[in-house]
Parts: sequence; structure tokens; C-alpha cells
Amino acid sequence: MPRRPEATDAPLGSLMQVLGLDFEQGRDIWRGDARIPPAAWLRGCPFPRASVLVSYADTIAGSQVRALTLPQLSVTVELTLDVIVADPGRRPIEYVAIESIIRRRGKRMFITETSFSHPEGTVLAVCGGTFSAISLTEPPRQGGREPRANDKRPLFSGSLDDHVGLHSPRPGVAQIALRNDLGNSTNSLMGGLTAMLGEVAALSRLRADAGTDHLVERLQIRYLAPIEIGPARAEVRLVGGPPSRPVVLVEVRDTARPEDVMADLTLWCLPIPGAPAG
Repeated sequence: MPRRPEATDAPLGSLMQVLGLDFEQGRDIWRGDARIPPAAWLRGCPFPRASVLVSYADTIAGSQVRALTLPQLSVTVELTLDVIVADPGRRPIEYVAIESIIRRRGKRMFITETSFSHPEGTVLAVCGGTFSAISLTEPPRQGGREPRANDKRPLFSGSLDDHVGLHSPRPGVAQIALRNDLGNSTNSLMGGLTAMLGEVAALSRLRADAGTDHLVERLQIRYLAPIEIGPARAEVRLVGGPPSRPVVLVEVRDTARPEDVMADLTLWCLPIPGAPAG
């Protein structure tokens, strides 16, 4: 069934531009960078949301894979992000350098690794990805990518959730309507936004339960089916683990097909040191 996107009053531009991402095509390694707006930070912690880093990885690694599969399209199967820097949030992260490589190339399946580093060289996080070529094809594009101009763009200063229309009606639940500007090449909800939906649901539940904010140390998301109609809805299925290291399981559904799980997430979390309670 074709997607019926929700209309927008004004053009919002590329979400990745809003998130400050820029990259260029390479050979074995694709490189980029991101000027991270404070809107992309965690609540109460100047460190990027796990779902924002996943969005960067999905975009650059997905583009790298697609360059190998064209004219066939490719889709994201799974992404796993690990935050490996000690004491995340100790200092504001306003910029990351990004590198993406293909770890394994098969006939249809591709394994990628995307790393995020501080300008001084410290690796902050690593995201592994699995992508698959599909039978759909894409017509040739006219022209190439625009020259990189990340330093010239003003940083986004609004609310990221408001910008994409994401809201949490109650703890443990998050929802987003599909719009033309939030879709990917297969006309379904962007993989990074699906991760963001699950992260918001999980962290809102933990805040309600524990009275404090958390960060995500590890995020694993499996994409089971495309979200094509919407709204998309994420809901916490289970919370486990000790209070010092809670683990949250989240399911994402297309409300037009509520019987089917479109994606599932597991998030390993950590209370943010010094975050206000209540």
C-alpha cells in the first residue's frame, strides 16, 4: 500500500543537514564530519543521542553500500552502536570526525563499520551495520553531490523532536507521523528516525521509573519491515537489569498495521552522573 505522508507547512530541508552531517565519497573508506547542534544532545548531558550517531552511520554507510549496489537499492537490516569513550558527557561534543568502511561484501549482504572520533583522535563510538541489496532499482541521478560546505551552515537551534514531529504521549511511548521529508529512498521512515523513536520511548520510561535521565551505552536495532503509512509508534516492552545498568526492549509498529512489529530495539543504559532527579 502506498504511503500517505502528512503534509508540512514549510520545507524543512534535509534532516542530515539539520544534524550537521557532511561526507564525501571515497574508495575503501568514506569520510565525513558532523557539527553537532545542542538540539542533538541528550537531555542533561552534552553528548549526542545514540540515535543521532546511528542516523549518521545509517546515512554514510548506507550511501557507501548503495554506491556498490546501484542501480539496485539497498536497505538497512541491523545497526548496533557502542559508546566506548570513558565518561561520556564530561565535556561537550560539538564535532565528530566519521569514517565508514565495508567489513564484508557479499552478493547481497554488506557488513559495515562506522567510527566517530573527537578532533584530537579519541574514538567516541563505533556503529556496526548490516545492509542488503533489494530488487527495487533507482533511476540515474543527474549530477553529483554538492561540494562539502559544513563550515558555512548555521547550526540548528530549535527542538529536534519538534522539528521531526516526534512526541511522547506518556512514558514508554513515542510516536511520529510520516512526512515526505522523513522518508528514505524506499519511501519508508528513515532508519535513524526509527532508532530515535525507540530511544525516546526508552529514556522517557526510565526517567519516569527512576526519576533521573539516562544515556544509552549500547543500542541495537533490527529493521524487520518498512514503515510506509504511519504514524509510527514505539512502545517499551520490557525493562530489566539493575538500576545502575538498566536494559530496555522496545518494539516499533506502523499504526496502520498494528499487529506487525516493524523494528525492535535493545538499549543498554546508564544513569547520567549529576542529572537532576524528578
